[in-house]
Amino acid sequence: MFLNIDNTELVLRHYRRGGMVRSFSEKYYLWQGLQRTRAWREFAVLVQLESQNLPAPKPYACQVERRGMRYSASLITYYLPGMTLAESMCTTTLGYSSWHAIGASIRQFHALGVDHADLNAHNILLDGDNVFLIDFDRAVIRSTSRQDRFDKNLSRLKRSLNKIDSSGPAFYNDDCWASLYNGYMQT
Repeated sequence: MFLNIDNTELVLRHYRRGGMVRSFSEKYYLWQGLQRTRAWREFAVLVQLESQNLPAPKPYACQVERRGMRYSASLITYYLPGMTLAESMCTTTLGYSSWHAIGASIRQFHALGVDHADLNAHNILLDGDNVFLIDFDRAVIRSTSRQDRFDKNLSRLKRSLNKIDSSGPAFYNDDCWASLYNGYMQT
């Protein structure tokens, strides 16, 4: 949901469950303390990303509402303009320099130990030459970086790109991935 508060454009996201658990409770999670709530953890990650000047949404506020042994939560971030990589793939042909820039941007996060956990074409936002990563729910910043974790991030992204490519008209091929990977490796 998009908000405008004091001429500041913001994005409000309520945390919702997916998968099988959704049939039991769509918006409630088990309370295990404030620091273990999804909103609190994502807000803390975004604060760290902002302090490192990484291209990610800037945190504005989060809310956690406890009800006995369960809670619901919401997060507000500053709005970022642009279009997701998934949308861009289906509407235009991205140049190899754009794919290279996407790889370089991902590498910036990995270099600082950011394990995104849900890196896919819907969580990469493009605005001209700017590349942002969004949706840091379940992301972790680790003091020790292991490349195998980052390889899993990249594999998840590649599966996402292949899925979009196979489901309809998309402008993506092996050369696009090669450019992205080169951008990642050269940074």
